[in-house]
Amino acid sequence: MSSKRSESGYSGAELADWLADIVAVLQSSGVPFALIGGASVMLYGKRSRTRDVDFLVALEPRRWPILDDRLKHAGLRVESKGLWHHRAWRGQLYADLVLAEVPEQAAAIAEAVVHEMTGVAVPVAPPEYVVALKLIAGRPQDLRDVEEIRECVADLDEKLVARLLAPYENG
Repeated sequence: MSSKRSESGYSGAELADWLADIVAVLQSSGVPFALIGGASVMLYGKRSRTRDVDFLVALEPRRWPILDDRLKHAGLRVESKGLWHHRAWRGQLYADLVLAEVPEQAAAIAEAVVHEMTGVAVPVAPPEYVVALKLIAGRPQDLRDVEEIRECVADLDEKLVARLLAPYENG
């Protein structure tokens, strides 16, 4: 697989090996996790490309060094972006590992459903959680992703989305 990225990111096929590698490390580490972000929108919506893969991880912050060591042992370069965010690199490909700090993020992991993506069994946050996380982020691409998911997921539970967003609304 070539790791040269086009301006619009990587296709699912281009990410297949990378997704398999990072999922294998997370699974072997015993860290509960769920795919979120653009790669999950490739599953739930119509998006055909993403620039990275994003995972929520249920991990005590003191265990980051253990996970980092496993990632390094797998031949990845690890970068700490803060107490709640680490990034694992292989060439130009990267995965953002984001600590599940709030109950809604922990629930996204607990409720994750295993989907086959490019031949890899991946726990993916349910679409309602992806929508809520993207609405909280609120960037233009996130809002486009939300519309795509709403268009493509006929049985999206909008009441669940509203419950997930309630703690973030300004009275």
